[in-house]
Amino acid sequence: MIETERLPPIRHFNTNSYGGAATAARKIHDSLVASGIDSRFYFVDGDSDGPNYEKLRLDPRFGVWGRLFRSALHRFRQRVGSAGSAIYEPFGWPTIPGRALDLSVVEPASILHLHWVVGLLDYRSFFRGVPVGTPIVWTLHDMNPLTGGCHYAWSCTGFVDQCRHCPQLAGLAGIAMAIKSQDLKKQALSHRNLHIVANSRWLEEEARKSRIFDSARSFRTIHLGVDPEAFRPRDPLAARRRLGLDESRTIVAFGSARLDTPRKGFRELCESLSRLEAKNTIEVLTFGERGSADGPAGITWRHIGPIHSTEKLATLYNAADIFVMPSRQEAFGQTALEALACATPVVAFDVGGVPDMVRPNQTGLLARVGDVEDLSGQIYTLVDDPRERARLGKNGRNLVEREFSLEHQRDGYLDLYQNLSC
Repeated sequence: MIETERLPPIRHFNTNSYGGAATAARKIHDSLVASGIDSRFYFVDGDSDGPNYEKLRLDPRFGVWGRLFRSALHRFRQRVGSAGSAIYEPFGWPTIPGRALDLSVVEPASILHLHWVVGLLDYRSFFRGVPVGTPIVWTLHDMNPLTGGCHYAWSCTGFVDQCRHCPQLAGLAGIAMAIKSQDLKKQALSHRNLHIVANSRWLEEEARKSRIFDSARSFRTIHLGVDPEAFRPRDPLAARRRLGLDESRTIVAFGSARLDTPRKGFRELCESLSRLEAKNTIEVLTFGERGSADGPAGITWRHIGPIHSTEKLATLYNAADIFVMPSRQEAFGQTALEALACATPVVAFDVGGVPDMVRPNQTGLLARVGDVEDLSGQIYTLVDDPRERARLGKNGRNLVEREFSLEHQRDGYLDLYQNLSC
């Protein structure tokens, strides 16, 4: 039995109040507040939408000269960080010269809970202002905290030892900056009361390898949760009518913040669908910012755009026969979990944390990473078998209720907090 009244205040930090990582972090915070725990959520970008959310005051230093220096440094970092393939996402630097956060909001006896903090924390000034014994829980939403700065390391293992020859930075200056960033992170976190939480078993394994976390006191996986009431099975025909979809077609759904983000695999999805013989029976349904993405040739494509309503998003999942998540790197995959909660089976690449919930022949099907022919075959298996779709979807819903509820996620953090405060 967890005695919540004995827990110290929990203070969450996330760069934004919006976006994927912020949504996941907010669910943790909101579930704690609902349980009567003193929890507050701090951010620098976005809007405050409740008494337990607060936009942090920034302390810009050195006046106009500081602003000019940061602007020049930003341009330099953009140029250095533009090397390599377009698959890479912007490098996340651990320093923000001339910025300090007002940490007077953090009581001496509180637990500091960090989430996605790129662009929020200057490692030097932030951790210098935190007493050494303060419990720090860090929930990982990607690989950035455990690397020199990349959000996903792909095939590079530099974060294990040293970030030499970084494939994501340009020239000798880039290599030197990667090494310096990694060393700076390690030094800032050294001898801290640090506890690492990963949102998947894969991410926990990667975090344990990182030299930056050499002195971390504990590692564990606490899966992200989903509200099984907000995302639940509904009448699929009613959902299709609401979205204006053809009721006779097999709906294959895909979603991402931006469809043209290479890591998310929309190009691979389009290529895999183009190989199907039954293209005229399929309709592709997508959501998110389109960007420069083009749809699959010869297949009906309906793009809805960004969705900010949970109800509309749940309607989309229910309208779909199959949800495909062909990410080439993925720490967890919240959209797949939401689809499973709506009893929609998932086809995905076997990568990262995806197998934690997309379990082959139980809740969905997995293809070899990057293999569009294998992905096409797995999609076709479900396109051609409505009974199998129904079986996998039902299993997915049961899995969510059993292992991925918000209550399950909350209890995992309460157990961690309790052990920290003993």
